[in-house]
Amino acid sequence: MKKILITGGAGFIGTKLSEKLLSLGYGVVVLDKIPSRIVNPNLSSVTLDISKDALNLDIFNDVYGIINLAGVPIFGRFTKEYKELVYNSRIGTTKNIVDAIEKLETKPKVLVSASAIGFYKSSKNILNEESEKGDDFLARVCIDWESEAKKAEEFGVRTVILRTAHVIGPGGLLSVLKGLFEKWIGGYFGNGTQHMPWIFYQDIIDMYIYAIENNLSDIYNTAVESPTQKDFMNTIRVVTKSPLLWRIPVFAAKLIYLEFADSLVSDFVIDSSKIKKEGFVFSVTNLKDAMEKSL
Repeated sequence: MKKILITGGAGFIGTKLSEKLLSLGYGVVVLDKIPSRIVNPNLSSVTLDISKDALNLDIFNDVYGIINLAGVPIFGRFTKEYKELVYNSRIGTTKNIVDAIEKLETKPKVLVSASAIGFYKSSKNILNEESEKGDDFLARVCIDWESEAKKAEEFGVRTVILRTAHVIGPGGLLSVLKGLFEKWIGGYFGNGTQHMPWIFYQDIIDMYIYAIENNLSDIYNTAVESPTQKDFMNTIRVVTKSPLLWRIPVFAAKLIYLEFADSLVSDFVIDSSKIKKEGFVFSVTNLKDAMEKSL
C-alpha cells in the first residue's frame, strides 16, 4: 500500500481527495490545523499548524508522495493581517515540508503542490504555462509558493505544480456564491467581461492522483474553460433559480474586500492543452452541468 501525505487534507478538496485515494487502495496521512472528518483504518490525522509548528520526521515514514494543498481561503477582506495569513499558510507550509524532505533519509518519490491561475498577469490573451507572471499580491503569493515547492527537486523528489482554476464543487467558492444568489444579492463585478476559468472538483482531485501515478514533472494549468464572469455568475443564477443578477461596481467591491477586489476584475483565459497532452481527460466540461452536479 502506497502512502500519500496531504497537507490541508481536512479541507473540502483534501477530504474528497482522501476519500478517493482510500477507495483506490492508498494509505493517507492528513496534516491540518483541524482533524480529518474521515474515519478509516488506512487514514491517520495529525493536527498542527504546518506553517509554523515543527514537523516530527516520523510523520513521513513510508510516505510515497506528498500533496500540498494547505492555505487559508483566498476569498476574504484583504486586511494586512489576512494577507499575512494567506501568504504564510502557503509559503510557510511549503517551506516546512521541503525542509523536512531535506532531512529525511528515505525521501518521498513525488511532491504535487497546489498553485493558482493568479500567478499570471491579467490579460485578454490566452495564457499558457510560459505566459507573463503578475506583479500583484496574489501573483507574488503564487510565485513564492511555486519557488518553495520547486526546491524539492534539489533532493531528487519529482515535483509537479498545478495552477488551479476556480473549483466548482459542493464546497468552497460555489457554496459561498450559492448563498448570495439564494438571498437575491448575487452578481458580477465591473462590466463582467473578465474571464473566470474553472474546473470541476472531481477533475482536480483526479488530476492530483494522475500527477502521482503518471510520472508528471512540470507545471500545469488546470482550467477546463474560461467563461466571462457575467456568464459564470448567470449560470449560478439559473441553477439556484434566483430571479436577479446584479452588476456590482468596482468601487463597492474595493470598499468591501480592499485589495482582494483587484482579483475580482482580473482577466484570465487559460490554456490547459499541456495537461491534456499528458493524457489527462476532463470528465465535466460544461459549467451548468458542473454546478448542477455539485448542488
